Amino acid sequence: MDLQAIANEYQLSVDEVRTRWLSLYVARWKSDFKRFARDCIRIRTKSGDLEPLVLNAAQMILHNAAEEQLSEQQWVRIAGLKGRRQGFSTYVAARGYWRATLWDRQKIYILSHEMASSNVLFEMTDLMQQKHPFPPQVGTDNAKELEFVKRGSSYQVATAGQKAGGRGGAVTYFHGSEAAWWTNAPDHFAASVQGVDEVRGVWGVLWREPARPLPFEKGIGEIVGWVKAPSEIWLETTSAGPNGEFYKRYMDALKGVGRYRAVFVPWTASPEYYEHGDFTPLQEAEEEGELSEAEYQELHGLSNGQMLWRRSKIHELGSMGKFRQEYPIDVTEAFASADIEGV
Repeated sequence: MDLQAIANEYQLSVDEVRTRWLSLYVARWKSDFKRFARDCIRIRTKSGDLEPLVLNAAQMILHNAAEEQLSEQQWVRIAGLKGRRQGFSTYVAARGYWRATLWDRQKIYILSHEMASSNVLFEMTDLMQQKHPFPPQVGTDNAKELEFVKRGSSYQVATAGQKAGGRGGAVTYFHGSEAAWWTNAPDHFAASVQGVDEVRGVWGVLWREPARPLPFEKGIGEIVGWVKAPSEIWLETTSAGPNGEFYKRYMDALKGVGRYRAVFVPWTASPEYYEHGDFTPLQEAEEEGELSEAEYQELHGLSNGQMLWRRSKIHELGSMGKFRQEYPIDVTEAFASADIEGV
């Protein structure tokens, strides 16, 4: 697109044309997280490459759950149970960055279970800022916080230690990473999670086509989205067994009790969890009380490639029980001995 040619034709400055183009795209990005992720966010893939964030199948499960709750309740309260390395944390971190950079006065607070994980989450977000095609101005940029001065917004990452944080409140977006593994979880749920504002979003017009539209504005009409951003709480974790604060909230959510929506992402949602090679399922269970490979494959309708990957992972982890915890295929597997009858 030749901005100078458009400016000459409409007797505007190039800066005026560029400002109108950016205003249009900000509205488009605010109305569509998937578009913002594809256009503005770069992530480091498992192979080490930098690529746009195009939501994978596992992330789409989360996205659709959030969109459904937003349409019904005008906020997000998600309790998510997952397997390893499916992109849950990436999705929620990117969504927080989207909120901090496009809406005013947003306070994004990320709480992880350990320091190493906190570092990874902040480095991920810092990379998003570095690779943004139009990076917003940053004020504070320390080890664990980004401050977006023109928006009056901030993005902070903390670790769940013995002392709960977040009592100051005014949090608009909360991401609880590996919530089942938090140290002193009761206090964190009482302080950090309760620090989130109870704000229902307001849907409305973000942009209208001007009376004398420029070529890139013609025919759009209007763009709608959240004119007042809804508060969001995301609790995501691998299972720590049938006990603890997250477990109680997740089981309540399955029963429709409370504000949280229960979301489960099975390992089979990740197409890369597949291995090429010959596979003949074992007809006998290798461990007492377990299904045989043939029974497991038939029960869940898995391909030979998925079963071969599963076999390799069980060997790496040392037991089927550990595989179920790290890579569950359903909620029963995730919580192992949990009693979810009647849910």
